[in-house]
Amino acid sequence: MERHSVWRVRMAARFDEFHLLEGYVAPAFENLFGWGMCSSLHLQYGLRREKYAIDLLSTQPFNHLLASAMRFQAYISRERIRERRSRLVYDTLLKQTVPSDEFFLQEMTLRKAGLNLLLGTEVGKSAMVELGTRVEQFRVDRSVGSVFQDPLSSFRSGVRLLLARLIIDNTDQFPFPQNGHRDYFSIGGAPYALGGTERFLRIDGSLSSFFTIGSRHTLCPHLQFSWSDDTLPDVERMFLGGAVPQEKFQDMGIFNYVSFIGLESRAWPGDVVFMAEMSYRFLLRKDIHLRASIDWGYAWTHGEFSPRQLSTQKVLKDMPVGFGLGLAVNTLAGPLRFTWGRLLYAGNLPERLRLSADENRFYLSAGHDF
Repeated sequence: MERHSVWRVRMAARFDEFHLLEGYVAPAFENLFGWGMCSSLHLQYGLRREKYAIDLLSTQPFNHLLASAMRFQAYISRERIRERRSRLVYDTLLKQTVPSDEFFLQEMTLRKAGLNLLLGTEVGKSAMVELGTRVEQFRVDRSVGSVFQDPLSSFRSGVRLLLARLIIDNTDQFPFPQNGHRDYFSIGGAPYALGGTERFLRIDGSLSSFFTIGSRHTLCPHLQFSWSDDTLPDVERMFLGGAVPQEKFQDMGIFNYVSFIGLESRAWPGDVVFMAEMSYRFLLRKDIHLRASIDWGYAWTHGEFSPRQLSTQKVLKDMPVGFGLGLAVNTLAGPLRFTWGRLLYAGNLPERLRLSADENRFYLSAGHDF
C-alpha cells in the first residue's frame, strides 16, 4: 500500500498549581522523503518550564505481533523552581529548631540539552522493548532568562548514558483506566568509557494495576522505586511530592517527579526512592470521578541508604504516610483534577519538611501533561 505524505498539528494548553500555565504546539510531517518516517517539532512554553525538540520516528511492521521502531531526538529544556521557605532558628527554651517570622525566596534554574537515539521493538499490542543512548549537557544556576541565552559550551556537566527499558501498557482507556496494568522498568548507566562528567548506575521501575468492580468502583495499587549506586545529578534524581499527572514526553523533561500526597510538589529529592500507593476511584456519573488515595514511601540520598540497616520496625517508623481526597472530571480539553492532601504520619521526614508536615495541601491540574 502506498503511503501518502500528511501534515498534522497538535496543540494543547494546561495549568497546575506548581508549573502554572503552559502551552504546546507540535507540527509533524508523516512519510518524510517517502520513507514512512514521521518528523515532528515539540514546542512547549510555560511560565516555569520550557521544552523544544526535533523528533524523527520510523516504524517498520514485520507481522501482526512484531514491529521495530527507531527514534532520534534532539532537545533543549529548562525548568525554573521557586521556593518560599521560613528561616529556621534555634529556640533555647524549647531546645529545638523552629521557623521564624522571616522568609526567604530561593530560585533554581536547571537547563539541559541533548540527543536521544532509541531502537525499539513492539511486542504484541502492549509491550515495547527499547535500547538506546543519551548524550546530554546540563547546568544548574540561579539565572532567570530564556533557555537560549547561554551557548551549549557553557553547560557545566554532562551525562553519557546507555539505557534499556521495558514498557507494558494494556490499560483499556486514558486518562482514567478501568482495567489493565501499566508497568515500566529501566536500567541506565553512565560508564567511564563514554566520557562525560557523571558516573552512575540507576535502576528504576513502576507497577500499576487497575481493577473495576460493578463498573463504578476502581482500585489501583501502584508501586514505584529507584536505586542508584552513587549520588545522582539533579537531572537524574527522583523528587517525591505533590499530585503530579503523567508526563508524556519524559525523555526531554527536566525533573523526575513522583507523586506523594501531603507534600509540596518536588519537595523531597532522593537517589534511592520507594513509594507505594493504594487508590480508590468512584464513578459518580459519566466523566466525573471521586478519588481517595494513601501514599507511603521514602527518599534516601546515596549516603543515607543502607540495606543492612533496613528492618521492618525501622521502615514502619521512618516512612511517612499521606492521604488525599479528590475530584476529577474528564473534559474535552483534558482531565481536570482537584485534590486535597495531608500527611497522616510524618515519620522521619527531613527537618525542613517536618516543620510543615501538619499543613493541608491543595493540588489543581487542568489538561494533559506534555
